[in-house]
Amino acid sequence: MRLNTRLTSIRNRDLFFVALGMMLVSIPLSRFAMSISQFTLLGLWFWHMVDRSYLSNYTAASLLRPAVFFRFAADSLSRIYTSFILKLKLFSRNKAALVLASLYLLHIVGLLFTSNFEYALKDLRVKFPLFLLPFLLSTGPKPSLKVQRFLLLVFIAAVLVGTFISAYLLFTRIMGDPRNISVFISHIRFSLSICLCIFILGYFVASRQFEKVWVKIIFSLLICWFLLFLVLMESGTGILITGLLVLTILLYFAFKRRQHPAIKLLSIGLIILLPMSCFFYVYRAAKTYSIPEPVDMQMLEKYSAKGTCYVHDTIHFGVENGHYIGLYLAIPELRTTWNERSTLDFDGADKRGQKIQYTLIRFLNSKGYRKDADGVQRLTNEEVQYIEAGVANAGYLERFSAKSMIYKFIPGYINYRYNGNPNASSAIQRLEYWRTSLLIIKQNWLIGVGTGDIPDAFTRQYQVMDSPLQQAFRWRSHNQYLSIFIAFGIFGFFWFLVTLIYPGIVTRRFRNYLYVIFWLIVIISMFTEDTIESQDGVTFYAFFNAFLLFSGDDEPNLINS
Repeated sequence: MRLNTRLTSIRNRDLFFVALGMMLVSIPLSRFAMSISQFTLLGLWFWHMVDRSYLSNYTAASLLRPAVFFRFAADSLSRIYTSFILKLKLFSRNKAALVLASLYLLHIVGLLFTSNFEYALKDLRVKFPLFLLPFLLSTGPKPSLKVQRFLLLVFIAAVLVGTFISAYLLFTRIMGDPRNISVFISHIRFSLSICLCIFILGYFVASRQFEKVWVKIIFSLLICWFLLFLVLMESGTGILITGLLVLTILLYFAFKRRQHPAIKLLSIGLIILLPMSCFFYVYRAAKTYSIPEPVDMQMLEKYSAKGTCYVHDTIHFGVENGHYIGLYLAIPELRTTWNERSTLDFDGADKRGQKIQYTLIRFLNSKGYRKDADGVQRLTNEEVQYIEAGVANAGYLERFSAKSMIYKFIPGYINYRYNGNPNASSAIQRLEYWRTSLLIIKQNWLIGVGTGDIPDAFTRQYQVMDSPLQQAFRWRSHNQYLSIFIAFGIFGFFWFLVTLIYPGIVTRRFRNYLYVIFWLIVIISMFTEDTIESQDGVTFYAFFNAFLLFSGDDEPNLINS
């Protein structure tokens, strides 16, 4: 049988779309598969647009002869080279793709100003998708609207599987931090995928692409689950981005021309009501948490049931859950009884490196128990395990409430405000990261420190500042804009903004709902995260940016639909 008969039965474009599906599954579930799927796309891309008519000149049996095999190899390489040159020409004419890929070129130029080439080469390897994916997707096969929709459903299914696995871990294992349930990729990058799924599903529910009522009901339930999961995972970034996008959509409907007056009025009402409701919820939770109930010190009992003299301290331990933490302290009883119930020593540290006696005291206070032998005995075995894991407040264990995030933020804020210590809260730590970043920029504003010297620049600056951040928390800027400015200076920062804005303008994709949603998710996330400084983040950004920009002209103009 002629080779052409066999190979033409397998459409290269279909295999390419299968590889796209592999990529979409890997984004929320596997860093390793991210790399494999990109190499697969690259291999299939080389075969795309190759003239395969020459295959009819060969049979499988004839290839066993060396002369025929070498002629076949030469013919194959010749045609692959011809198609490669053609695709290079297509890429060179695609302004949006060139600008996207230029962000990777910027990192290569940054080698001129770097001294840490070991880190620079690692950074270039991690960020190679910034070049590869725009290059492949702008010149490869273009999926039809039906295929695009199917691929997006594949992505949603992969994210759904990830949330189910994470939820299982949350409810079956003792975890000090719910964000650790994202076992495949960073919890922040996972939350970005969840946000994107929520708004893709929202469009599917509102559009006519899926007309069956039961399908729309399933999609609506999935939206509810994804929203609930963001709360379960305590993803402040995901919740913030989702809220801001909802307000953005409401603003669009409120001021859209030819919009029904009732829809405009409802949108304006929600724009006012939603932020106010969030504000009062946070205010009430913070007030309940931090304002103590009045205490008559004369009425407090002086001795525990075992006869230990209580210490009533309203100064050093502060307030939590509306109570003074330092009331009814019987440290000797705590030490003895805790050491009987736990393998972690009372005078040692919990699994998060905190002094376990303070974790225990705070947890007992949050339960309304006295800090004595009876209080420790009232704890369940599961609660003991949570204390060992570093959970200092029973409120942190509330799975279906946002109070846990608020309760975790307040002690960190108070500690930072009154003691200048940012270590207790990841949100507060960002203030120190940003302050450090601005000081580095001040010294290197023109050309930056180069591609590989960012970690060294932060290490030096933390030392110069004598930063109160613990060594384990001395990270980079947690702001993509600041990271780019530090690495490449003011001109590199300006070009980075061009790569974010220009492709959507030149392709007119800012009229496309899906692209606008993705773009806003990325833009907002970059204010609080180094979104494209890790493999999962850079792959999420590079793939969806290229996929939504270059998927063909038959995708819907969703904003006008």
